[in-house]
Amino acid sequence: MMKAIGVTRDGDEPELLDVERPEPAEGEALVRTLRVGVDGTDHEVISGAHGGYPEGAEHMILGHEAVGVVEDGNGSGLEAGQVVVPTVRRKPDGETNDYFRRGEPDMAPEGEYIERGIVGGHGFMAEYFTSPADNLVPLPEDLAEYGMLVEPVSIAEKANEHAFGTREPFEWRPESACVLGNGSLGLLTLWMLDQQFDRTYCLGRRDRPDPTLDVVDGVGATYIDSRETPVEEIPDDYEAMDYVFEATG
Repeated sequence: MMKAIGVTRDGDEPELLDVERPEPAEGEALVRTLRVGVDGTDHEVISGAHGGYPEGAEHMILGHEAVGVVEDGNGSGLEAGQVVVPTVRRKPDGETNDYFRRGEPDMAPEGEYIERGIVGGHGFMAEYFTSPADNLVPLPEDLAEYGMLVEPVSIAEKANEHAFGTREPFEWRPESACVLGNGSLGLLTLWMLDQQFDRTYCLGRRDRPDPTLDVVDGVGATYIDSRETPVEEIPDDYEAMDYVFEATG
């Protein structure tokens, strides 16, 4: 047995659960969980506004932003002691589709995938989890402390990649970027964009002192209070932005 944090069909809050320790199938590794992040999606799953339980299960283990260390490679090609980050979106058991065959599971439409810790599959907020090696991304050991950020960073990276791709046929020399929203994803994106743009801004509606505004200041960005400057007035009060990332949810 092992401890896990999850939700039950009869409950309305996360619970500490005693569940069976998973046994890795052929080609799967057994991973010991190091850290798991919590974001807005977790709150939606807990409230019942998003996601769904594994088929036939009375509980679902939470957690989709995780980092762990391989406990038993089990012939998967991974070695014990390797730090890994699990991917979230998986093909349903025994099924596949063109999106997974192309290596683009993130483009699969609703109903043609499961997402561990969100819909149809148990998450990683447990002492151990199992996973095929193809769904485990190796991470340098010195980044293990921050590994739970890899999944949300991948979301922002995908959005930026698609957006920048639309500009490739043109001569585009952006200088300023604005992130709408100062939640966890917004702040991560702000940090990423600050590496590329001369000037960055973040729009929110929080009063100082606030830890998220400390992060905005820390990356050298300018905070815009939407209660004082709505989005449509940003060009008048600051400047017309070359790039805008929507992260308010």
